[in-house]
Amino acid sequence: MAGTQIRDDGDLGWQSSQNNRSSRQGRQADSGRHCRTARAAGSLAVCALLGAIACAPKQLIPLDVSPISTSVYLDGEQLDTLPRELKLRSDRDHTLFFKSEGHRPELIVLRSSLRDGKPRLDPARVQLRLAPLDPIRRELRIERDESVSSGSSVPPPPNAVQPRRRVDE
Repeated sequence: MAGTQIRDDGDLGWQSSQNNRSSRQGRQADSGRHCRTARAAGSLAVCALLGAIACAPKQLIPLDVSPISTSVYLDGEQLDTLPRELKLRSDRDHTLFFKSEGHRPELIVLRSSLRDGKPRLDPARVQLRLAPLDPIRRELRIERDESVSSGSSVPPPPNAVQPRRRVDE
């Protein structure tokens, strides 16, 4: 057999099984190396993705919002408190939604654009005063006293000015 080394005692079986064993071990080693390489590449990809997110450019956006009881939603998620500033990724757009009871809600879109080769959010500062739903909201309540008949006159209030009577009467 060409390429097969024979032991001194001429036993081909031993050499064959030895070749099979080393071949299997080689395949397992290659497979292990492949798995380790794939795992390492996968880990690097995950690390690169997380690094890209962690290293994404950020911008500090100061907030000045009134009334203080305003609820804030950032990209559709409600924030627990009304922050004084937000640290946001500047490489993508963001939405800020503000609402407070008795006031008109407001939506502000922070747009990302390149300035001097760097992504920046615009507006760079949010200053907002929510407008009341009804700026002139006066309530007038008229009650009718059913005990007074329709033909009788109602006495004027005690501090009302009495009309003057004409002298010729």
